[in-house]
Amino acid sequence: MRASKASGLTYTARVVGPFLDLVAKSLGNTPAEAAEQLMRVASRERVGIAAAHRMLDAAIELTRDPALGLKAGRSRKRGEGGALEYAIHSAATVKDALALAARHTRLVNDALEMHLELQKNRALLRLESHVALPAGAEDYLMSVMYTLHMARLLNQAPGVQCWFMQPQPDDLTEHQATFAPANVRFGAPSTGFSFDASHLDAELPTADAELNSILTQHTERMLKELPAERSVAMQVRRLLAQSLPAGQPSVSTVAKKLALSTRTLARRLEDEGESFGDLLDDTRRRLALRHLDQDELSVEEIAFVLGFSQAPVFHRAFRRWTGKTPLEFRRELQAAKSSSTE
Repeated sequence: MRASKASGLTYTARVVGPFLDLVAKSLGNTPAEAAEQLMRVASRERVGIAAAHRMLDAAIELTRDPALGLKAGRSRKRGEGGALEYAIHSAATVKDALALAARHTRLVNDALEMHLELQKNRALLRLESHVALPAGAEDYLMSVMYTLHMARLLNQAPGVQCWFMQPQPDDLTEHQATFAPANVRFGAPSTGFSFDASHLDAELPTADAELNSILTQHTERMLKELPAERSVAMQVRRLLAQSLPAGQPSVSTVAKKLALSTRTLARRLEDEGESFGDLLDDTRRRLALRHLDQDELSVEEIAFVLGFSQAPVFHRAFRRWTGKTPLEFRRELQAAKSSSTE
């Protein structure tokens, strides 16, 4: 996984507290450094994603507990998600709740996007981070989402799958404790949750139209009060994803759409630790994994919608990304799906 590049992107400070609490409990007291960090975080509403990941890595090293992310997410209590949490769970249906959550992700995480997709009779909620997630951060994201939202929204529905992009760890005890009775899948093409699409129309027992209207208006105001998107890299990613089916976009074309000169775009990306070439390559990789999982396009068609001039060029790029051919990767995904439903 590429190093996390998170210049200018933030989490809500709510996400950091649980880690520091667990560090304190694990060590029997609150270390001076952790206490200082906690006070600094408590004094502001947002914390930089890069700083948060460094804190997480330090906490895991300090406690010698690789499952810290899972435990921290599992420790979150109902109501700690604030107005957004109550807005989500007062929605009329599961589909409405997930749509509301997807629209308001920036209240929690600048770098996260949620996408609800239908694949035949399955629904897939993709949690797409534009910043590479260390294993502990992916653990925490999934644990919080399942504990505060998915377990409640899906109400112990059978056949739920929790997808992790990280390789399978040696010890699955904490994953099983966190996500049971759902199935956990590692090496997935994206982070997220897969479940029977029929659950999308399920009415929520906590639905409250009047409360939901009030809270949604409040969260909309909160969303408008956030600074405009500061990451040029995220804007470039979106433009690349939109433009690739028409062929490989040039840096000058993307710069023009952003009302920037080519030189200014390059400089701003450099300030964020990115480059146009890296973003193009990573966007293609992400989309390739998604298309290969969906089974709707042939390998040749995927090469075309990713802007590759020829299928062999796509094959070489995909082998560089994964060590496998696109067809080998698709077969492995199909085998994983079959085994998880048996």
